[in-house]
Amino acid sequence: THFDLAVISGYNPFFCTCSMTVETAVTCTVLRKNDKTASPMTKALPSKVATAKGLFPGLPLLHRSQVPVVYQEPFVITGYRQHDCSYLQCLQYCFVMNNEVGNFWTHFLPFCAWLLWPYVLSHYIDITDPYFYPLLCFWIGACTYSLLSSLAHALGCKSFTVRTIGFMMDYHGIAMYAFSGTIVTFFYLQPSSSVLGEYKWPIIILTMIFAVNSTLMCCLTRFFWFKHRYMLRILSFALPYFMTSVSFAYRLKVCIATGNDCMEETLPLHFAGVVLTFVHIFFYVSKIPERFAPGKFDFIGQSHQLFHVSGALLTSMYLYLLPLEAVLRRGPLSRLTQQLSPDAYSTFLPYLVVEALGLMTVAIFAVLVTKRVLISNVPAVLDDVIEREKLKDL
Repeated sequence: THFDLAVISGYNPFFCTCSMTVETAVTCTVLRKNDKTASPMTKALPSKVATAKGLFPGLPLLHRSQVPVVYQEPFVITGYRQHDCSYLQCLQYCFVMNNEVGNFWTHFLPFCAWLLWPYVLSHYIDITDPYFYPLLCFWIGACTYSLLSSLAHALGCKSFTVRTIGFMMDYHGIAMYAFSGTIVTFFYLQPSSSVLGEYKWPIIILTMIFAVNSTLMCCLTRFFWFKHRYMLRILSFALPYFMTSVSFAYRLKVCIATGNDCMEETLPLHFAGVVLTFVHIFFYVSKIPERFAPGKFDFIGQSHQLFHVSGALLTSMYLYLLPLEAVLRRGPLSRLTQQLSPDAYSTFLPYLVVEALGLMTVAIFAVLVTKRVLISNVPAVLDDVIEREKLKDL
């Protein structure tokens, strides 16, 4: 059976000529205007659609070949959600097995647990004391990145535009977490003989620039530099991580040289944090284990889930370690200049400025995506859009 089909897409209406075989497989070919030659935009799709298992059985689960290229993940073959879902369907997909449900829960559950952290901490310290403001700043950053990451993965099947904006917000959340990490390590981890307090505002301002740059660079990688996007995203956060490490590296140098400020109680945890950081990066870049067994880790055990788990463990460890550092080192740090003492102007104010600048950056990209000025760095998607634009007069 052959029939013609008019399709109303997110870009422009276009026309397809379709054929249906006795096996009920449907193949549609897009036609250019005034031309009967086939466009490379589409290909045959498998006729069988799996259904999800869980609280909402019946939701379709698609094969890699059944979803647009922009929704495909490296080495993940099955378990894709139906795209262009409603918000209700996006929520329902969070309670059935698919290849994104693990990515959602591995950050949403830590977010829920971390919400209780100030309450637990208030039993041991006075969190309204300005000395502990950097801890609250770090907690806000941790909750921000975990929540935005969860939302990005949950709403990734809503539409191409929502997916793109969601992951740009995810990058912004990571940048805020990196910035808050620099703030808390600057005030608590430097040696008691440090002179870094004299450079407090230059360090804070430089860290603010690095954080905004991280958001900007990660957003750009969704539209440019397709082959190197993962490495560029890692490099964009290398500068904030370097700033986070400066205070502790300085203190470690003093510890080795003089034997002071070693803090044997916390030193092993700091080294464990370094190891977890590299494990975290390894899973993000390597795409292991699914690289060696495509399709075997689609639902559980894929590298992005391990990336989330290692990141959540790292954050949880620091939510334990940093209050311990703050309490144990309050005496030695009190001997430093008053200029080093934290207050709202050196913690929450810079955080809010970076938050505002990051949101403005994402908002600008969101407008460009909505207006189709920027679309995607995936070559097949760009070809698809170019072909559709040629049909705008149909």
